[in-house]
Amino acid sequence: MFEIAHEGRLVKQNVFTSAVSQDRQGFLTHIPSDDDTMTQPKKSIAVCVITYNQRDYLIELIDSILAQTRMPDQIVIVDDASPDDSADVLRQYERDHPGLFTIKLNETNLGISANRHFAIQQSRCDLTTYADGDDLYYPEKLRLEEQCLLDNPDAGFVYSNMNMIDENSKVIRPWTTKPEELPTGNIFESVVAHEFPGQIHCRFLLTDTESLVEATKHSQSFTLYEDLAVYMHLSSFMKCAVVNEINHGYRQHAKGMHRTHRETHFIGLQEVKEYFHHLFVQLEPRERKRIEKKCNHVMAGYAWRAIKDHYRSPTELSKKRVIILAKDAIRLRPSSVRPKHALRILATQLKSAR
Repeated sequence: MFEIAHEGRLVKQNVFTSAVSQDRQGFLTHIPSDDDTMTQPKKSIAVCVITYNQRDYLIELIDSILAQTRMPDQIVIVDDASPDDSADVLRQYERDHPGLFTIKLNETNLGISANRHFAIQQSRCDLTTYADGDDLYYPEKLRLEEQCLLDNPDAGFVYSNMNMIDENSKVIRPWTTKPEELPTGNIFESVVAHEFPGQIHCRFLLTDTESLVEATKHSQSFTLYEDLAVYMHLSSFMKCAVVNEINHGYRQHAKGMHRTHRETHFIGLQEVKEYFHHLFVQLEPRERKRIEKKCNHVMAGYAWRAIKDHYRSPTELSKKRVIILAKDAIRLRPSSVRPKHALRILATQLKSAR
């Protein structure tokens, strides 16, 4: 079962039935079958991987891509000047699979966002998806996402449900067990407001290569929220579809992004919002007010959590930073102030004064 939004409503589609159905409100829903897609020309698919010093995880990821039931037409891997022997590993895969791999070895480290843009620029295919060097694909990812785009011609990109996996590739938990929690259709508002399960955005979407190159060009400005920048750009002019099946694993590290000081997150979100200010300006006034309110709600939450991080591990700068963060949080969402926030600010002041 796939889902797509029709004029703001979720419509479930069964890909094994061919019909045009009409619900009680009069919405038309095309329910395709294999016969519907057989006459459509097959599009080529590239998988673009970026990696840095992830040799063992990289092997696991590459093997998972090679195990796809719908093989990719191109596998692009860009190593960002790793000090380990990832380059030797990649050259061996290239020799073992002539014509399939495009391997690039950076002489200097570009960083995640610039490296991803460079990797996707190497795609020669119609459609492109991507991965980080420490994540995993499950066998049906490409087949199901390709089929979902065929079944939902109004959608410009597609993403799947996923597992959170640990450093040993064991499943921690699924991203969600409730398909209705996965935004679909026009999802710009959901992207801005972090309205995804656990406030974790979708990963490794599949879309047309030209749009993904443009999206990652915009995301190069950011070190922490480059993925959010990609989703904001694409969702501003594209609808999306969702595959409810779990099709990849998102690795959670003890020192991963979710462990970063919340002030870094707050600053990163500020930068993304300022960069994409023009997207908010283009919205209808009431819609813009609603979406900006949700965005401010999220940012205020990060500001208060940043104060909590300062309280737990104060530095010489914490005394000033908690005051600045509190002012930002109150400006963004005045109703968010709680007694515990004032206590943490006061305690941080006292700790920093020692």
